[in-house]
Amino acid sequence: MIVWFSQEELNDYKRIAALRNDPKIAAGIHTNKFSLRHGDLEINILGVHGEAAVSEILGVDFDRRALMEGDGNIADLWYKGRSVQVKMITHKSGDLFFNSLSDFRADIAVLVVPCSANSVNVVGGISRKKFAKLCGTKNFGYGDRVTVPQNLLTPLEAIKRHLDSVGDLA
Repeated sequence: MIVWFSQEELNDYKRIAALRNDPKIAAGIHTNKFSLRHGDLEINILGVHGEAAVSEILGVDFDRRALMEGDGNIADLWYKGRSVQVKMITHKSGDLFFNSLSDFRADIAVLVVPCSANSVNVVGGISRKKFAKLCGTKNFGYGDRVTVPQNLLTPLEAIKRHLDSVGDLA
């Protein structure tokens, strides 16, 4: 699902990303990234875009605070008591991936990719249990990662409907 942002939202998200990024850079803490094309602030902006888009679809707020420790790699959002980890990648056809299976700590992971300067595509999501069952291993040039291709992800709207009606994850 494509989510579009207004210029006002983009300005707000850039401000939030800078609030998250700047104190960490000043303290010598750099974003855990593997992109040579994007700086720390750009990575944080993309991350905020992903969180904002997923929160819009789920109808929940995302955490706008700037915490030195980040979110603890557990949850970017919460929906119906379930933790949601938003994974923003820059390759439009890329896989949902984690450095290791133990890095998938939330109940649900959602993959988001950029479309344009003011829009993102919320590709889909997957439960931790289903990811563990379906994942394979790929090396993108910086070590093995556990991955699931986009075509195995469930649209976020379907996950939301399922949680709204059943309340449990498949």
